[in-house]
Amino acid sequence: MRKIIKLKTDKLFTDITEEVSKFTKIWGKSGLLNIFSKHTTFCIWCGENEILHKADVRFFLDKIAPRWKNPEGDQHNIKYLHDLISLRDDVPHNERVNGHSHIRSLFFNSSETIPVENGNKNEVAGPLKLKKTNQNNNANLSVYQIDVDSKGVKGGNSKEVDAIATKYNFHSHPEAAYMAHNCELGWPSRDDYITFLDGFFKFTTTFHIIASKEGLYILKITRASKKTIK
Repeated sequence: MRKIIKLKTDKLFTDITEEVSKFTKIWGKSGLLNIFSKHTTFCIWCGENEILHKADVRFFLDKIAPRWKNPEGDQHNIKYLHDLISLRDDVPHNERVNGHSHIRSLFFNSSETIPVENGNKNEVAGPLKLKKTNQNNNANLSVYQIDVDSKGVKGGNSKEVDAIATKYNFHSHPEAAYMAHNCELGWPSRDDYITFLDGFFKFTTTFHIIASKEGLYILKITRASKKTIK
């Protein structure tokens, strides 16, 4: 299921939480929600919606990449090279000047992946499907497409979810876990590693993804390591 959100980018920050929440309720399923921007200077940011914090971010961006640079060189150039439209043959003469926006976008993501369960931000887990693609011409390199097997996705609560008995699987770290542990990064916990190793011996699980607010953590182990671990 897909939804296109159209926005006016006339201000620095636009909160799309309500739009995303409505979509998850309409979707009403468990899985991973991916929010993606196709524009190079329109970024997706999962952060605290607090006005003073956003002011801090604005001051930081103005310092790192102001709209006009400090004068440089003999000509005292204040433009970014990207904005020297007369020297470019790939854009029309009235191309928008936004070199500073491209620099600022380096500090943000073009997408965010959020785990949801029945339209709610609880912990979920499920099997993954790996499909080998034919887009690679290098005989020594294999490229795989990873998809969620939606039929096997199941939900838990804000603290835990049952392990998935498959070779490739995932589980999520919901927003409630960040609040409960007072942390900003949801990297794999001790229990995550223990559960992964348990699945390795019981279900030959060799590839596991942990979906967090800040991105994806991957736990991987080779079958040849089984004897070494024992």
